[in-house]
Amino acid sequence: MSTKICAQCGTEQEADGQAFCSNCGAPLEGAAVPGAAVAVAGASGAMPAAAVATPAATVTLLVSGPHGSSSVPYPGHAVIAGRQDEPTRVFPEVRIDDPLVSRRHLAIWEENGRLLCQDLMSANGTLLNGAPLPPGEARPLAAGDVLTLPGSNGPTLITLQIG
Repeated sequence: MSTKICAQCGTEQEADGQAFCSNCGAPLEGAAVPGAAVAVAGASGAMPAAAVATPAATVTLLVSGPHGSSSVPYPGHAVIAGRQDEPTRVFPEVRIDDPLVSRRHLAIWEENGRLLCQDLMSANGTLLNGAPLPPGEARPLAAGDVLTLPGSNGPTLITLQIG
């Protein structure tokens, strides 16, 4: 088992199979978390039929919860969902202002034509389609999948839309 030092926080990591730091959630250097390898942001390849996108398809994250709703186009690189924290310079792409959401709570990225998600060892966990998402383990995403993050005034839902 190899180890790496996180470039963001300096924490030693067991790098085998880990794409993100277990302490701060930053992508681990040399880990498989590439940006989209296709010309258009989208998923293609070996995903289940419900998640296959055509070359013209776009991937959108529909975010809804007690703090409002928004539509976030997938930018073609790893996206972090979490709570913004200026003192520690954490500015997630999907910002959820709730104390029950970790600074770097969840990551969504494309790898080998598949969209994946990973709970970044958050304090209060994440659900994928109602089932607990094992912390630190990458899971594939399909169109219509719903990620649920905890909230003090109700959960925030992130729904994957392809098309």
